[in-house]
Amino acid sequence: MSSATMIKQSCPFLDLPAELRSLVYEYLDVRIRTRLYRLKTPETTRTGNATITVVFKSLSVSKSILATCRVCYYEAKPLFAPLLHQLRYLEPLHFIVDCASFDMVFGKNKHGHGLAAAIATQLQEWREHGDDFSWAPDSLSIGRWTFHPSQVGMWTLDVDEMWYRTFLGFVRKCASYVRRRDSGKLMVTVREFGVNTNQEFDYYRLLDARLYWRAELAPAGFELRIVGFREEFAQTLARFFGARNPLAPKIHRTSFRAISEAEWNDRWDGCEVVEFN
Repeated sequence: MSSATMIKQSCPFLDLPAELRSLVYEYLDVRIRTRLYRLKTPETTRTGNATITVVFKSLSVSKSILATCRVCYYEAKPLFAPLLHQLRYLEPLHFIVDCASFDMVFGKNKHGHGLAAAIATQLQEWREHGDDFSWAPDSLSIGRWTFHPSQVGMWTLDVDEMWYRTFLGFVRKCASYVRRRDSGKLMVTVREFGVNTNQEFDYYRLLDARLYWRAELAPAGFELRIVGFREEFAQTLARFFGARNPLAPKIHRTSFRAISEAEWNDRWDGCEVVEFN
């Protein structure tokens, strides 16, 4: 007995007319689901710990129906194809940070680099050593926080080793997500959480040359968004993103946008938030 005959005998669904099967597929409600993976950092603000959030987008239903049989694959594929294309080739890697945690994502000092560079390093290690390799450096600096287990056995400023391990897990989670995407685009949303207007960070540092994250994570485009800042600050950044944008030679498309709190709330309210720990 052929495999096709066995499938048909064991699956009455295939006995239905193709038109009825198409109606069943439509009930799958295939759409893009958004999850926000949030990591608390050692940095603090007036409202609590600063956070790093990465936007993860995926299909709302499993693609397993495509593996059911050849008939279901070709019939259901048109429902999945446009969204799969969007997820893989159009959606950027999107970080949501605040002023306190920004440097932990894109910062660079003599000891190490931020989260973006760590993600690029993990991707490189996978390419060179295989999927089972987990990047775990003996020492690591993220922003102004440094872990040297061979020297002091803990992070400076009284942050324990647990956060270091959590951070490495977050790096692997993000790298696994990036590896399934080919858009080559990066989006950063910086939201102000009660920072005094006189302490707004240096926007030139915000757009400083970050070789690792530019080359590895944003070869096709970079977009900066800010929420909650003064209008004067937004105008200054907008001018910086003008004709003399210093990132233009290295990134093909760069853009800037200031969004309102109302737009922010409409966009993210209701999204599932996963606390990474």
